[in-house]
Amino acid sequence: MIIRSQDKKRIINFNQCEQIGVYGRFRDTFDDEPNIWTVEARTARLGAYSSEEKAIAALDYIKQACWVGELQIISLISGTLMNSDAKSLMSEYVKEQRTLWFDMPQDDEVEV
Repeated sequence: MIIRSQDKKRIINFNQCEQIGVYGRFRDTFDDEPNIWTVEARTARLGAYSSEEKAIAALDYIKQACWVGELQIISLISGTLMNSDAKSLMSEYVKEQRTLWFDMPQDDEVEV
């Protein structure tokens, strides 16, 4: 699956990533706690969010998109359609994504 960064400047191949994680970042060196949360692969920042919960939800969206992509491939190969039970488990954001391509959501598009 291909993932495009939030700012549209980077594309990564998810299948070749060793790790994608959530990291707390500080806007100012005097801050006591992180005030921006990023989703990053080893070589690219994919998105920035206002809370850790939103960043983790964005990771969940990636996980759902991978699952949906696998189901769609299986559906194409077997000639059967993906059932409504599987679709009901997806977030609204993931339902609108293209097959095997995932655009990182903006902060206001993430529901927690």
